[in-house]
Amino acid sequence: PRSKLAIAVEYTKTKRALGKRTAKELASLPRLTDERIGMGLRISELLLSSCYQAQPTMFPLLVFQMVRATLKHGINISANEAFVAYGILLCGAFHDPQRGREMAK
Repeated sequence: PRSKLAIAVEYTKTKRALGKRTAKELASLPRLTDERIGMGLRISELLLSSCYQAQPTMFPLLVFQMVRATLKHGINISANEAFVAYGILLCGAFHDPQRGREMAK
């Protein structure tokens, strides 16, 4: 299990990387072209539901990693899951429902 401090640090990194981008701006990110990164994101996407149930403290870390990878390398089909999961985390654990709804669009 990961510590709350590790989760807070990764959340801060992700929040900083996102800045004030809107859902519309995120949707206009360039397409992901690196197949290796795309496969990594797809594997991460498949791990999300299992991670949520089996190792809940790893779930936010996986989500943050996926969001930052999307910002760095571009958007693909797995980005949808990443931003929806990020929105869920914002609405729940991080008490920011307005930003959570924006990210889940």
